[in-house]
Amino acid sequence: MNRERDKGRGGLFVLDSSALINLLGCGNPKLVLKAVESKCIVEDHVVRELTRHPIQGHDVHVALSELIDLGLLHRARLDNVSYEVFLSLVAGPPPEALGQGESATLALAAAIGGAAVLDDGKARRIAEKRFTQLSLPTSISLFRFAAKNADMSNEQVGILVGLAIQNSRMRILSDDRNWVNSLGL
Repeated sequence: MNRERDKGRGGLFVLDSSALINLLGCGNPKLVLKAVESKCIVEDHVVRELTRHPIQGHDVHVALSELIDLGLLHRARLDNVSYEVFLSLVAGPPPEALGQGESATLALAAAIGGAAVLDDGKARRIAEKRFTQLSLPTSISLFRFAAKNADMSNEQVGILVGLAIQNSRMRILSDDRNWVNSLGL
């Protein structure tokens, strides 16, 4: 199983703050989220981590509220069991401790059988070790799913990815580099 490309059960994506920032930075998160054709969820800890929109002049909280109101993004809260998992991740020994956003994303994805959309190398390494059945797509995976489902041209998706790189400083993991290069970026 290619854990970076698989969707969670029922097509559930749990987005980390980096994935959400990258979507906002592409300039058209509505288009991408509609085209992904899966339920995209963000945990409350992740929302609290976001303090500014990656595009100057935009308000991050207004943008998130709009995506939630449109039903393109869903907010969730950890239950008692997943909160214990969250605490174990955030309070681990220094080389194994994660930030609140990554911890909440992993705990929620594991609890609901979703895919944890993460770009952070340390978080992905810990997830691969602790959550062996968890799918781990990247921000680029969301753009790839959207491009395929909406039949976007390389030029169309290349503009979105290019803007996410420019505005959000989106990180491109090595497994995604060839696809990004195929877009002319």
